[in-house]
Amino acid sequence: VGGDFAKSFWGVTTFSALAGGVGSKLGGGSFWQGALTGATIGALNHGMHRIADGIFEDEQQVEYNGKKVTSQQLKNNLEPFAKEINQNIIVTGGDRSSISNATVNGAKQSRHLSGDAVDIKVNGMSNLGLATKANESKLFKTTIYYPNQTNSIALPAHVHLDMNPVHNNLFLEYQFSNGSHTYINR
Repeated sequence: VGGDFAKSFWGVTTFSALAGGVGSKLGGGSFWQGALTGATIGALNHGMHRIADGIFEDEQQVEYNGKKVTSQQLKNNLEPFAKEINQNIIVTGGDRSSISNATVNGAKQSRHLSGDAVDIKVNGMSNLGLATKANESKLFKTTIYYPNQTNSIALPAHVHLDMNPVHNNLFLEYQFSNGSHTYINR
């Protein structure tokens, strides 16, 4: 009963207060004194369980923001990567149709079309730092660093990760020069 609320801090505390108050009243005491004692015990108990489960530590997560990512392997690798760098990862791009890929000037053979690529960012971390850490983690087959470019035709700054089975921890940097998009090994 109550779903996620029943397991939350407020759910546990509310239920404990109610149980403490009713128990106190049935025993001839004050409902409110019992509710206060029950709420206190419930809150402390909930906190201790969270500490014991390791949940009270900083919970790093991946924020998909409605972006679809088909590859379960990629999603499974993003979670430990967030924990490894102790940061929340924000997914800014996921699966694409051929039309949406063309709209963002994506590569014709983009892994976004296969559902095993993401574009990510981390607030407060440079894209180069993020790309370097992603490559060092060895959780992804391909890491591409897209730096800030002054040319409006260049692709925008971001970090691309994918699970291309042909690659094995490949680290590339995007460059736009002489009117063409190129990728160099880092």
